[in-house]
Order: sequence, then C-alpha cells, then structure tokens
Amino acid sequence: MSTRLEVTVGSDEAREAAAAKVGNSAALRLLTFNTLCLPPTLNGSNPRTRFRHICSTILNTDAYDVVCFQEVFDGTVKSILRDMLAESFPYTVTSTPKPFSYIFDSGLTIASRFPIVWAEFMPFAGSTGVDAWARLGALCACLELPGKDHVLVCTTHVQGDPDSNVLWRLVSNPWEKCHAARCSHFGQVHAFMRGLIHSHSLEMRSAGGPEKLTGAIVCGDLNCDGQDHTRLEEMMHLLDDPVDVFRACNREASGLTWNGHANSLCDDNHQQRLDYVLLLRHPDDLDEAGEATKAARFSLKPRSCEVQEMPVSCIGANDPARAFSSAAEEAVLKNTHLSDHYGLESVIDLQ
Repeated sequence: MSTRLEVTVGSDEAREAAAAKVGNSAALRLLTFNTLCLPPTLNGSNPRTRFRHICSTILNTDAYDVVCFQEVFDGTVKSILRDMLAESFPYTVTSTPKPFSYIFDSGLTIASRFPIVWAEFMPFAGSTGVDAWARLGALCACLELPGKDHVLVCTTHVQGDPDSNVLWRLVSNPWEKCHAARCSHFGQVHAFMRGLIHSHSLEMRSAGGPEKLTGAIVCGDLNCDGQDHTRLEEMMHLLDDPVDVFRACNREASGLTWNGHANSLCDDNHQQRLDYVLLLRHPDDLDEAGEATKAARFSLKPRSCEVQEMPVSCIGANDPARAFSSAAEEAVLKNTHLSDHYGLESVIDLQ
C-alpha cells in the first residue's frame, strides 16, 4: 500500500530563486545517482565526506533541475542533503521512516527546483537476501512545470543480485530468488505508476483544473544489466516498453554505470549498465471511451543522456569551494570516485 508524503519546502527566497532558474524552461534536467551512503559502521568508504562532495559537485555544475538519489540511508547524510541543497533545490521529499522490522528505510530522496505538488511512496513486497534489510520501494513526486502542467518523476531501487556479503551464503538459490524478486519489483513499479497516472487524471477532472499530465519518468538503480539483452527486454516488457532515454540518445555507447575495472569503490570487477532514466508510455486504456486522444498522450522527448563518473579527482580543481577540508580527507578520498555507481544525467524536452 502506498502512502502520501509530506514535502519539505524551503524559504521564500529559495523558492523564488528556483522559479527564476527554471523560468519558462522547455526541458527538464535530471540526475539520478546511487550514492552508496550506508552508515559509516557498515561502510568504510567515508559516506558523509563523499556525500558532502556529491552535493558540492551538484551545486557547482548547476546543471540539474531535479536530482533523484538512491542509497541515502545514513541519518547524517540526510541532514547534509537538507543543509547543502535546500537553497538551490527548495522542494525535497524522502520516503517514510522505516518500520521496526527493517534495518534501513528505502534510501530514496527527490530534490527539485520545480514545486512538488504531492509525493507518494510504495514499499516493495518480496525482496530477498540482504536487500530485504531495507524497505526498498518507489518514490514518486508530481512536479508543477512553469506552464502549470504536471510531470511525474519516480525514483526507485530494485532488488540486486548476490554480492560479496557472506550473508548471501545463507540464502538458497540466491540468483534465482533475486531474479524473481527483481521482476516482481518491476511489475509493482508499473502498477504503482499506472495507478498514479489514473488517479491524477481523476483528481484534475474533479477539481476542474487545467493541469495536464505531460508525462511520467521512472529512474534509478534498476539492477538490470543493459548489456544483457534478454534481461533488458524482460525489464522493458514488465514496465510496458518505456523509452530508454540513454539508448535513445546513444546508439553505440555502453553506458556503464558500474565499472569495477575503473572505480575502486565497486566490490567486484563487473562492468554493467544498471542505472536508467525511462519515459513511460501513456496507458491508452485509461482514456475516456477506452481510446487515447492525441492530446492525452505524453509529450516528453529525450534530448540527451550521459553517464557522469563523478571522480574525486575533480574536487578542488580550480574551485576553492570544492577543495578538500584537510590533508587527511584528501589522503582518504584521493584517486577514488564519489560512489560505486556513476550518475546518469538526462535532458528531457517537455513539449
């Protein structure tokens, strides 16, 4: 069962500055990034220091209107996010606190320059292995665009495969169970978004509002290697064949977001495309009289999509605001990356 969430709203000054920044923008600039921010007791890769630099990088590049984070599990990291991004991204939402039966919450957060009209979180059923310690799920925010139209942005983190954690040895047939759980999660995301699109349409009709739903985006760590064509086709089918923004903009590039050959934070040597930005198709059967009118169809179009490696080597380079705070910090982080995943940035045309 999904839950409506409270949206954190920044100061009047921050909201005015954000509105001026997006102006009458005809595009949405989005970053999705799995941050590897477990509490320090469970993560020896300095998550709080890394996340401070992640926020600095986002602020200094000034290239995004919406940022979707995964694996923001640590409470201190959540505070860093609020403190550092509030002035530039005055609308933020995170999933509900975890029930007692979980060790972690979902780790999902959306930060936006566009106003968030409402947000909803759906926890997954059926996670397995160590992934069942976290309340994995899907977090969706309804954003108000400059022309008062709406767009749904959903970030998610689905079931992964077994890794080096010794506790996976306690799970029988772990690969098969992980695959089944991941497919179930894809189906749950599809049903969740389908329901939200339908309810948005009903709400707008009952309110007599002119707001149109321009489109729906699903992004995040989908733990499906895009180089495995069978698995990729399976995922796309379960999500009703959305537009894969990276592949639509890059016919030949690999799009690796997990690179164990080059990123020292990866815990294996695999090279995979695990992170995605997807544009959902309009669910035709939800339109009046069972048919989709031309006006009802979503109008989002992919313009560009690139992998952002986020190397720590960029910190301090010609930018004092991003310099290391101490020699000790530089020694710890030097020659690594800001996460085990790379970020994925997309520009999506709204009309």
